[in-house]
Amino acid sequence: MHELARRMQARVKATPRRRKAADTAIAKLNAIGSAYLEFAMQETGLFNTAFALPGHIDYPVSVGGDEPGPTPFRLLSGALDELVTAGVLPEVRRPNAEYPLWASVYGMAVLITQGPLRQLPDQLVSRLNEQLLEFITRGV
Repeated sequence: MHELARRMQARVKATPRRRKAADTAIAKLNAIGSAYLEFAMQETGLFNTAFALPGHIDYPVSVGGDEPGPTPFRLLSGALDELVTAGVLPEVRRPNAEYPLWASVYGMAVLITQGPLRQLPDQLVSRLNEQLLEFITRGV
């Protein structure tokens, strides 16, 4: 997960500031989603391993903050908080918004790496990823 977080953080840092805070916040959210999807496609083995746990082992869910450095989940949370501050995401819709967003991007990642979309041409996969991020942006 550290490599994924590093890539997400680098993509966010490389996002140019826009005139409007709302546009910058949206661009950062898209950067996080793009980095996640690229990681899944470029490092499929690591991606699969990161989410593969035997059924008898509990999956740790951390909301506290005992992990070193930013995690992918924290980066997403920060991006959503920035969307609220910028007036894009209404505060009333902010609680737990990470989960449906993560599920959407994770679902696409699984479909394009292991599922029925894994044999599509790269150009079509790129377009589907862009379309997913556009849907997410409009949904927030």
